[in-house]
Amino acid sequence: MLSILNVNEKKLIKMNFFEGKTHKIISQELEIPLGTVKSRIKNILKKMKNS
Repeated sequence: MLSILNVNEKKLIKMNFFEGKTHKIISQELEIPLGTVKSRIKNILKKMKNS
């Protein structure tokens, strides 16, 4: 399932689900807006569901 994701998508999923980091922590560590983290994770999950 993760094979359909690009490197950046895998990184977000790993940080959120495997490392248990919150969206806020991911946002701070990657220095990107919180809203961007939320929308990217939402889109990644949708991509995985539809594959």
